[in-house]
Amino acid sequence: MSFEIDDDLINEGAWPQATLAKRRPESRLGGWVAGFLVGIASAYFLDPDRGRRRRAMFVDQAGRRVREAAIWVGKKQRHVSHILEGLPHRFSHSAAYFGEAEPVDDERLVQRVRAQMGRVTRHPGSIFVTARAGRVTLTGPVMADEIEHVMKCVRMVPGVKHVVNATTSYSRGAKVPGLQGEGKPYLNG
Repeated sequence: MSFEIDDDLINEGAWPQATLAKRRPESRLGGWVAGFLVGIASAYFLDPDRGRRRRAMFVDQAGRRVREAAIWVGKKQRHVSHILEGLPHRFSHSAAYFGEAEPVDDERLVQRVRAQMGRVTRHPGSIFVTARAGRVTLTGPVMADEIEHVMKCVRMVPGVKHVVNATTSYSRGAKVPGLQGEGKPYLNG
């Protein structure tokens, strides 16, 4: 049974799309392809000679994938739980980031600044840090491309009110003892 569908009726919306899908031969191609693939899979797995082995391997591999997925989900759950566990601590100490915290003694402030500088410079030991009443002074040699990162990280340390940059910047090829060698890799490069 074959008949023509007038294109004008289609464009005007007189023919519902579901009716058109039933009558077009291209739409039946998907069914043929699906049937073909099911036939191939059943012949592959139901083969009298090797089908049992193939089915066993498939079950083993599927089980492995399920176990790997369970491990991955467990890792992600632990990660999220650790983040959620740390949120109250972060929020309880967030006042320090907004300048509302109690003043920090000078020695503790120096230690905080040194700890943060180790994350952004290759030679943190070459920079001398002093602090007095929230005013931090940096002296010593530093690589020219790291000064901006160092200053930014020092300003972000809780308790720092003002930063004085008295460092001397050097390029990569400088022969300064404190800047020799590659140094340790830093995180914000």
